[in-house]
Amino acid sequence: MKNQLRPDRPLVSASYSLAPQDGSHELYANAEQKFIVFRYRIKNASTREREPLNHLDVTLVDAKGNNYEDAIFAVRASTRVGLTGTLKPGQGLDDLIAARQIPNDARIVKVIVNEGRATVTGEQVIRYFMAGATDAEAGGKPDPKNAIAPLPAPFADPKDPSGATALVEFKGAMKSPVPLAHADASVESIQFARKFGEMEAEDGKRFLIATVKLKNLARSPLNLDPGNGTGPVGTGAYLKIVDGDGEMLVVETIWHKPNREEPLGMRMLAPGEEGLFRCHAIVPAGPLKTLTLGVGDVSTSHRAIIDISGFK
Repeated sequence: MKNQLRPDRPLVSASYSLAPQDGSHELYANAEQKFIVFRYRIKNASTREREPLNHLDVTLVDAKGNNYEDAIFAVRASTRVGLTGTLKPGQGLDDLIAARQIPNDARIVKVIVNEGRATVTGEQVIRYFMAGATDAEAGGKPDPKNAIAPLPAPFADPKDPSGATALVEFKGAMKSPVPLAHADASVESIQFARKFGEMEAEDGKRFLIATVKLKNLARSPLNLDPGNGTGPVGTGAYLKIVDGDGEMLVVETIWHKPNREEPLGMRMLAPGEEGLFRCHAIVPAGPLKTLTLGVGDVSTSHRAIIDISGFK
């Protein structure tokens, strides 16, 4: 039975993103993932009141021939929650968003909406052959109108001219927020010390103390309690430090209070709220090159590489 709630052109736009998304729950991209985000609209084309479907049923095909078939939970951009209520005849919604994770290197060449339009007799599916694909990749003639907005710098791999491939580690900068899991994160300051709390660095070593600003991008509070936190953001920071000799140090550390050498403990970040937190690592006393910041462990978020050679 055809869905009476689809207009002639349901997909309005598509884009790639690393930012967290809304679905039946908060969604984030781990280190090996990015999002494809669809904006679409529906309209009740029937003569009676109907409940709108709460998902977008699509099959995505990438340039390697992999299929990603899913009923993607939809939310309204205006509310960030799912669809409720009914639509009267002729009534529509034009602010719907549906997002799902796909691999970092997936370049989508075809999108199939797995239901035909009520206004097109005999139609079973709607096929979109994506701009930038070859005829062979898409299995049809690509339409320049069917463009997927690329990842912006610095998240896109410059080796891929389509802008579809996401870097696991990308170039960052001090005080420049980037999306890591559920949050925007930025390194606000770097300090060095022989002691951190009751800990003291051995000779030839010192503590690197990074102050990190986190902003909750999710629609629910983030729990930063290291014992029972929300996803990777709540479990702490992932730091990779490269010293002047090119040697690498990897540290996973919990969040600490911004002005005291104490573990953060119970701390909630409300939706949209920002907070300052500290993390630390023991490093050589000599020159350092870069600090790479992630959240959780090596697999749970993309990471920003920041030049810290100017900090002594």
